[in-house]
Amino acid sequence: MKRTQNSIPSAKTQCAVVPTGVTLSEVLVSMLIMSVGVVSLATLFPISVIRTAQATQLTHSVFLRNNAEAAVESNLGLLSNSQIYGLGGYAVVDPIGYQIGLPTTLGGVTRTSGGTVSIAQADQLATLPDTWTLVREEAVTATNLGASPPTITVANPTTGLNVRNGQFPLNALHRMVMFNATGQFAVIQPLYQSQITGQKLSWWNVNGAGTSLTTGPLLPAGFTPTRVRIEAQDRRYTWMMTVRKRWIPVGPVSGADGQPGVASTDDDGVNGTDDNGELHYSGSDDDQNWAAELDLAVFYNRSFRAADETAYTLTFPVSLNAAGSLTGSRTGFDGAPGVSGVDDDNNSTTDWTNSPTNTNPDPGEDGFPGSDDNRTVIVTFTAGSKPYLKKGGYMLEPSQLKWYRILDLKDVSSNVTTNTQTVLLLDQDLRYPPTTAATVTGISGIFMRGIVEVYSLGSRTGQQ
Repeated sequence: MKRTQNSIPSAKTQCAVVPTGVTLSEVLVSMLIMSVGVVSLATLFPISVIRTAQATQLTHSVFLRNNAEAAVESNLGLLSNSQIYGLGGYAVVDPIGYQIGLPTTLGGVTRTSGGTVSIAQADQLATLPDTWTLVREEAVTATNLGASPPTITVANPTTGLNVRNGQFPLNALHRMVMFNATGQFAVIQPLYQSQITGQKLSWWNVNGAGTSLTTGPLLPAGFTPTRVRIEAQDRRYTWMMTVRKRWIPVGPVSGADGQPGVASTDDDGVNGTDDNGELHYSGSDDDQNWAAELDLAVFYNRSFRAADETAYTLTFPVSLNAAGSLTGSRTGFDGAPGVSGVDDDNNSTTDWTNSPTNTNPDPGEDGFPGSDDNRTVIVTFTAGSKPYLKKGGYMLEPSQLKWYRILDLKDVSSNVTTNTQTVLLLDQDLRYPPTTAATVTGISGIFMRGIVEVYSLGSRTGQQ
């Protein structure tokens, strides 16, 4: 029988085996490569969070814009002459701002209520619905659903829960959401201050105290609340509308009675009776045919502070050189008359006749079409009180009641010793048709915080 032998590796063969594992240098190189990838990936997360938040705000602002447009179509009182009147026909329809007591004008333009008579109506009109914040959540310990009004008792005292009604008319609207034991069914009821007593909550079937009622609405058959959420309506998304209204003459401008507004009546409460500010006032026999252009500003967490509505002086046209210093020569944001680097008027001179000193511009290129000369302004402010200026933000110019987007901005340098002026590049000409005047006076800019987007709602016509 043939014998089989197992081969035994020799010492020489064993020494030829390649050792396993990695060296320290290889580990360090691998860690370096991995760290570069991880850091690159990590930088994407905050950017994605910001972009997601912006997308959410834009999505909700579109919803609110559509709501506002529907309100304009269905609510004739929104643009009625009782809201928007006078020779200029300019107004800011700001239901919430009006009801909470902001100044009656915004940059000199009348602020109106949009026909609302209470903060509740203002919230309903100008706030995105179904945005609620949890105030507190309670277990229901007892019920008296057959009482007048129906009542539930919660586990903890309701002291300090100040909701709208009576002495708190400007508070946000509150509601209670009652759940049954399974949590699968819920009933929503508005909540007012008069419906809170100790540890008890009650409800009525009207928007108010309901003291004239004898009974409240019954809950669905078989529904017994075991838990209640108290929520406050969140003014997270709100709108404000600017209206430029003009009258179309079809008869006597001041009416058959020869007086603006209602004869012998102080319609607008300003300057006595029968002044020009009362022209076209609601109820008068003045010319009542009108056309209006509407723009809607949608806010995210608007502060509703008068300080955020300060009007700052604007200088236009701008005299600026390429170094960002004020000069006696008119230019645009790029520091050159006309389009920078282009011989706009074909006179063999580009921008400046004696570059590079940039002190003698080519006057034929001043304000040339396509340039930024008529889109550039300087905003002036006191030291330490710089307005809310943001690239991509908005400016409201009240003398024209028009919105402008800020495409770029830079502080004035060199001959300005304090930081009290900033140059803005706007998305459209500040004056149309463009002006070549040395200085335009009487213009100002309002820079409000929290604007997500400004939408054009187009034109509307009416008669009344």
